[in-house]
Amino acid sequence: MAKKLILHIGTEKTGTTSIQEFLLMNKDSLLKENILFPLTPCGSTKFPNHRKLATACFDYGHEDDSFVSLNLSKDDFRSWSSSILDEICAELKGSECDLHILSSEHFSSRLQSESEIQRLYSFLSKIYSEIEVVVYFRRQDQYVVSSYSTLLKSGGISSEILPSRIDGLGLDYNEMCEIWSRVFGRKSLNVRIFDRSKLRNSNVISDFMGILKQDLINFKLPEKESNPSLLPIAQEALINVNSLFKKGIVSDEDRQDFISFLEKNYGGSPRLPRRDYVLSWYEKFETSNSKFFTEYLGGGGFSDNFASYPEGWLSVDFSSEVMARMLFEFFKSIKSDIK
Repeated sequence: MAKKLILHIGTEKTGTTSIQEFLLMNKDSLLKENILFPLTPCGSTKFPNHRKLATACFDYGHEDDSFVSLNLSKDDFRSWSSSILDEICAELKGSECDLHILSSEHFSSRLQSESEIQRLYSFLSKIYSEIEVVVYFRRQDQYVVSSYSTLLKSGGISSEILPSRIDGLGLDYNEMCEIWSRVFGRKSLNVRIFDRSKLRNSNVISDFMGILKQDLINFKLPEKESNPSLLPIAQEALINVNSLFKKGIVSDEDRQDFISFLEKNYGGSPRLPRRDYVLSWYEKFETSNSKFFTEYLGGGGFSDNFASYPEGWLSVDFSSEVMARMLFEFFKSIKSDIK
């Protein structure tokens, strides 16, 4: 039991998808460096996210959208969990690599109780003699604004960018680190800030590879941004399509096709809330952020630059003509794909 594990737990909207796609793309090159990026814990080979392991550690009765994608039910969860953990364990123990990487933002966002995190630790501690928990955090307002497009892609219909209720959203970083410290040990946590000024070479992939003591020169990089944000007009269009989906008028397959179209043609800077509103909202985290930086980063704090937010709400053209043009482009792209 001499292997070391890098357990990358996110958080969401801190380049996790880019890191995971990079690791999958370079899986064979990593093997040559004695580093394993396993496939058994992935939800699918298309999405190199080790969410199966996260789901397998759920408390009984805890369900999320992974149950749909994995075709799971509450009744068969226990047998599935036992089976998938055996499969994952077999791949990990069967590897001769000295360093392994497990990566999923769902470790931090979907494991909701300390007992679930303890279940993950109990599984991993039987395989590894050393576990380093790597977690990236970004300023709460930036995280939520960046998450908004993802929320809509998941079927959301809310026009509220900054939520008025913040409990249970994983925004108290000090509390999250306390729980993981209690289970894995304080020395196991490698807490990092997702900010270009603090990342190695101003790049999260380069920063992560620095943890592995690897230089990017020997590896291929993803060609495009993963999970791009959507322009304001695209966000508004998706809210309307999601409403039709919830009413059973639009199928999820058609909705996914529309999302792919929006990502390809309408990706860009999302709608931003007013600056004074953001500043007022962000004050809610002043105390917990101070504790977080003091305890886990030796002081400092997030950037206090809020200049990217507009001083007033920006008006966006959501006219029927603009929406009709978008839909026409979408149907045209579908016809082109069929041909």
